Amino acid sequence: MASNEIHEFCSVLNVYLMSRYKYKTPPAYHNIHTVSAGRKLFDLYFRFKVNSCYWRDDTLVIAVIAFNSRRKGNGLNLLEMLSDLPAEFCISKIGIEEANSQSAAFATTFGFKNFSGNNWIIDVVDLRENLNDYPRIRKDKSSTASR
Repeated sequence: MASNEIHEFCSVLNVYLMSRYKYKTPPAYHNIHTVSAGRKLFDLYFRFKVNSCYWRDDTLVIAVIAFNSRRKGNGLNLLEMLSDLPAEFCISKIGIEEANSQSAAFATTFGFKNFSGNNWIIDVVDLRENLNDYPRIRKDKSSTASR
């Protein structure tokens, strides 16, 4: 992996976070294989294209995903932004590492598959399709629940 790839990913993440949360200074920073971003409203930690026993080098891994406000669309919006990255960064899969019960429920909602312990993964093409179907799925679930 070229070091400029992670720098560029960090820059894209900063633009996204600064726009979404109205910050004036960049919240994300990076080192060789990780990107961290934390402020009062969120805590995010990514493993960028790291090749390990669980993750291939074409995978963006979400190691920490936490938002101050839940059920406000923050996770959905983040996944939408991340699903647009692969063309630029050659990322074909997105993973969620060591998910707790809330993160596992989040992963299940968007079609991630459990593959090892508390690790979840999805192909970016499948994630895009699931995100496109999500408003309909959410509407179908709420109408079923009200019956």
